Amino acid sequence: MQGNNKKLKQLNKGEGFGEFALLNNSPRTCSIKSIIQCEFWILERESFRKIIDASTIENFKENKKFIQSIKFLQVLENYQISILCFALYKGLFTKGQIIANEGDFANCIYIIKEGEVNFIKDGRIIRTLKEGENFGERSIFVNAKRSLDIIAKTDCICYTISFDILKSVLGFSYKEALLTQMIKMSFSKSEFFNKINTNYIDKISHLFIMRNYIKNDIVYKKGTYMSDTVSVIIDGNLINFNKEIIGKRGEILFDNNLFNQGNDALTYDLIAYPDCLICEASTNDIFKLLNVTTFEELIDKCNEINILSNSELLKQFHFDKIEEVLSKMERKKYKQDEIIVTKGKEGKYIFFIKEGSVMKLNHSDNLTFNINGNNDNQNFGISSSIGENLLFNKIYNDTIIASSNCEILYINKFTFIETLGEKLVTYLKKSIILKNHKNLTLRDFDFYGHFNIQPLHFH
Repeated sequence: MQGNNKKLKQLNKGEGFGEFALLNNSPRTCSIKSIIQCEFWILERESFRKIIDASTIENFKENKKFIQSIKFLQVLENYQISILCFALYKGLFTKGQIIANEGDFANCIYIIKEGEVNFIKDGRIIRTLKEGENFGERSIFVNAKRSLDIIAKTDCICYTISFDILKSVLGFSYKEALLTQMIKMSFSKSEFFNKINTNYIDKISHLFIMRNYIKNDIVYKKGTYMSDTVSVIIDGNLINFNKEIIGKRGEILFDNNLFNQGNDALTYDLIAYPDCLICEASTNDIFKLLNVTTFEELIDKCNEINILSNSELLKQFHFDKIEEVLSKMERKKYKQDEIIVTKGKEGKYIFFIKEGSVMKLNHSDNLTFNINGNNDNQNFGISSSIGENLLFNKIYNDTIIASSNCEILYINKFTFIETLGEKLVTYLKKSIILKNHKNLTLRDFDFYGHFNIQPLHFH
């Protein structure tokens, strides 16, 4: 290869040239001269571009599928994922190869695509991460150097995402968005807190304060009450004086104690090893914001939110509206065979089954608005609604009894209507009618709107 009559490079068997000009649709930047007799495989421009385009599409699909599987990136919208797919950098590492050294400046997050990675401090393996896990996120939140040596335990593939890319994809609030997602991940891993609705975690995320600790710093002193604070370990470990690991990266510290309202005090200091990043929120502040007194009560509230969200009557409504409806509900338990509502009796309440099951004894001879779609003498259970026909008339259409011991959530129909508001109630009524008229045709619909239809011209 020559440029300006100067030899630039000598190519040997198996090497190629010309791809730059084809990719960029630009003139050749140098001349090619054979030194000895040569034989070439030649690929013309159109075929080359087709191969590259097909490869790009396949890489995009593979990257998108992988990104969507990574929990801390599930905060991203579809268009943001698409942007990120083109910005991923793939690194290939062989067993024993150093990925990053302790003391290196950090400017990216690593996500393990294949293989396993060891994290080493003072010659000791601190942790091992595998496919789908990520590292390096601590450096997003604090301007810190790498605190560990990172070495490939096996042959592995790691994708990297630079902080500049994250900022361009998520905007200036990218740190807050990623931190909230990491807190959600820690809650989801907890045996005790994994049933807390993620909408509630969004609501409390601003209560968490980030604290950065250097190796051997005392994070929590002896005598600290473990139930006073919810502590999420974003990075690093917490150890005792015997160097036993008490809290690991990605965990909620003492989640068992928090859930069971234990008021035990630490009998030893908790020490950062290596450097640690901890997010803390006052337990009392969380309870006050979410209007509960214990985490057990919060999880029961989340269960009731799920029951309403899964009901045919309310499943299309936003979380905040369902939560508002729940706040105005009461609860009642029924024994097996006890009557809940009686056909023909004036109705006051709309019911939702929280536990157990109920049975409809008979149908009205008239049109019945039964959103649950159940037949006579058929059981229906958790999340099913009773009495939605009160949105149309004053009396219950059916007699409903408890077919097992059950617990019911109920709300006054006027309170229900007032809480939803006129527009949502109108929408709900139409939805119920559509669900109960399965033989609708186009003739049953009114035509609204005006369309300016232009003729199609073919050339």
